[in-house]
Amino acid sequence: MMDIYLDRQGDLTNRIVHHPQVREWVMVENVDLDFRELAKDQRIFPIVGDPPIGAIVFGRVVTGVYEAHAAVLPQGRGEWMADLSEAAIRYMFTATDCIEILTRVMQGHIAALALAKKLEFVEHWRCPAFRFKGKDVPFSVWGLSMMDWFPSNDEERVAVLQEMWHAGQQEKAQVWHARWAQLSRNVVE
Repeated sequence: MMDIYLDRQGDLTNRIVHHPQVREWVMVENVDLDFRELAKDQRIFPIVGDPPIGAIVFGRVVTGVYEAHAAVLPQGRGEWMADLSEAAIRYMFTATDCIEILTRVMQGHIAALALAKKLEFVEHWRCPAFRFKGKDVPFSVWGLSMMDWFPSNDEERVAVLQEMWHAGQQEKAQVWHARWAQLSRNVVE
């Protein structure tokens, strides 16, 4: 699994997001995003891969639900970005209160759509338009719930629960273990 870093200083995320080959794909137009300030907000999780050529920023929508925004330099597009995404999703589900991750996929953004599908996100709904690259572009909202991500394999499930416990998410680990145990009981009499 890829090494990732929580960029609470925001410098690495800034370098990636403001790179000329990335900035044009950032959804917020004419806004100077400064992750040195945004990274201080405990509801925002800027996660950077190793090497620092890509980042995913997770922002809380409501308690337990986060919206993901990815930015990656050309050399990280494709399989490297998929690896970063998998590691970042695992971090969010094991080290935070996250139980669902949402993302917006702009119509025509083939790479974003391919990544959402590869990561097994599900399309939830479509929206008529969002201002992107100077035009109103339709988009869809895709999501991945922890229930869909949670491993069914005993060994992997135990590893995930241990990661939660060690990351300070003991109550979450207990709830998800109890949920699995309760629903997996053999109740045939």
